[in-house]
Amino acid sequence: MGAVVEFAKKVVTFFGNVIERIVSWWRGHKEKANQMTLIYLKDNSTYINQSHNKEGVINILAASKEKSELEDRVLRRYGSLSSEDRRRVDEILDQGYY
Repeated sequence: MGAVVEFAKKVVTFFGNVIERIVSWWRGHKEKANQMTLIYLKDNSTYINQSHNKEGVINILAASKEKSELEDRVLRRYGSLSSEDRRRVDEILDQGYY
């Protein structure tokens, strides 16, 4: 399991760094999200160890968990906007150019 955990740490750090470069306000949340993702991967290490492609499984699980953390952060930020600003955000996102 040690090799899986070490690889998981590298993947979690990689995805956290990618997100950090994309969204500047991620910095304050990155370490917490990385820790949560690492715990998630450790909790599922039995399933990961049973997989044929451990690295692929870890990459997908880590990316999905980090994405989930980012989405939670976005929802909290969205909720703090005025109703007018939320409407603006919704209109922009409805255009689908992202």
